[in-house]
Amino acid sequence: MKISLSRSHFLKALQHSNSIVERRATVPILANVLIDATGDDKITFTSTDLEISIVETVPAAVESKGVTTVSAKMLYDIVRKLPGDAEIFLFLDKDQTRLVVESGKSHFELSVLAPDDYPSVTVAKLPSTFTVPAKTILSLFDRTAFAMSTEETRYYLNGIYLHATDDGKLRAVATDGHRMARMQTSLPEGAEGIPGVIISRKTVSQIQDMASEDQQDLEISLSETQISVKFQNAYLISRLVDGQFPEYERVVPKNADKGFIFDPSYLATVVDRVSTMASDKTHGVKLSIEKNKISFSADGGGFGVADEEMIVDYDSTPVSIGFNSKYLLDITDKMNGESSELSFSDEASPVMIQGEEGKEAMYVLMPMRI
Repeated sequence: MKISLSRSHFLKALQHSNSIVERRATVPILANVLIDATGDDKITFTSTDLEISIVETVPAAVESKGVTTVSAKMLYDIVRKLPGDAEIFLFLDKDQTRLVVESGKSHFELSVLAPDDYPSVTVAKLPSTFTVPAKTILSLFDRTAFAMSTEETRYYLNGIYLHATDDGKLRAVATDGHRMARMQTSLPEGAEGIPGVIISRKTVSQIQDMASEDQQDLEISLSETQISVKFQNAYLISRLVDGQFPEYERVVPKNADKGFIFDPSYLATVVDRVSTMASDKTHGVKLSIEKNKISFSADGGGFGVADEEMIVDYDSTPVSIGFNSKYLLDITDKMNGESSELSFSDEASPVMIQGEEGKEAMYVLMPMRI
């Protein structure tokens, strides 16, 4: 095998490979990337951790064809440290035991493992396929991913639940039991019969990384156990989380008859200031809501206290509600525009936060005792 390619194409593919391979894999070859140079003017990189697989094709000059596998992390570290406009040459040594990497006056030799031992990555035809703009998927995931759980025991919450609604929406939902994020868009053609699926945290992150570089349409295929996403020069295949996502609609406030309109950016600055004195354990901030104002306060125990007022248009029963300030700031960070609405029924019930205009994004936050 003997090939040459530009650093820019090479690095992008290796970034994707390096993000999913297992650094301390019990099976050594899973730490490697498969380099297939059997085409005439392109090479294909394949990486997998047996849960997620990525196959990416980049242009290259192929002087001599061949296939090998090499450490994804080591190759990535080498390529990212080379000059930005470098041309890189790859070839196997005469014993076929080392991959030589050369660029300018730099020379590296990496141990390889037999490509025959690399896991086979195939894309089965999945029953549901639809096309959606990359920016739409990014919007769905970016506005909800922060609410995914990280608790291993609640594995069915460690991802985003994607499904079609009865009223013609493609909806993404995430929750960790303390807050819930929901974002939806018009249902793409062909997505009417998709199963409700849980896309794992790692897969969501990988799709976000790859979609941000490709503003073309994405082709998404689903079954009840697998998802594949076709990008411009790559495709991703992943297992889905095997579990039952909770009936999230139950936590959406149904009788939230009190509320106020607020500027999410301004509220965030107030909460951020006051939370400086909040407990490191609870991050609790209290909102005392009364006629035409909110008093924000935090008690840092022996360190002191903080309070600040904000004027709002509110003319209902006075209520005091406590929140984890970090959770509240996560939500305000995702609110677009200058105007949002916070609705609630009482101090012990969940609150609902939405943009005043568009209701496609909706967040539910559980209160806490302070």
